[in-house]
Amino acid sequence: MEERYALLCNSFVSFSRLSLLSIQIQDVDAAIKEAFNTPNMKMLEGCTKTQLLILCAVYLETCYSGQQDVHLDLVHERLHGMLPGRSLSFPQLLQNTQFLSTTRLVLSDGRNNRLKLRLSLNIGSDDLSYSLAKHNDHEVNSLVKMMEMASNRS
Repeated sequence: MEERYALLCNSFVSFSRLSLLSIQIQDVDAAIKEAFNTPNMKMLEGCTKTQLLILCAVYLETCYSGQQDVHLDLVHERLHGMLPGRSLSFPQLLQNTQFLSTTRLVLSDGRNNRLKLRLSLNIGSDDLSYSLAKHNDHEVNSLVKMMEMASNRS
């Protein structure tokens, strides 16, 4: 029994050495491309800056409220707090939220035209941060920092 165990350990060590040696840079590049080529990432690439800001506001409201579902009116308030110089009217917010809901980046309860519409983020915060970081904008960079602080808080 001990001989089998020793043989099994030796073969595992030689296999792990072989598999480590056979990994090439092309394999690493392919893995990175696969990680950032998900359907959610493709949907995020198609979002406007306003829609990314709404996703960020939903994420922040989720972190600070501690609830999975957040209300659209609270997201609207969070947007005004995040962007004091910018104003986004409720119809604009509702239109962008409906688009995000059709792309399934945000899940909603289906009753579209009201302040108490419940929303839930359907993407990971890392994907959202990555998409926001691709914009070379001071406003967006500050939101990425806010997201990092919120995720450290929860």
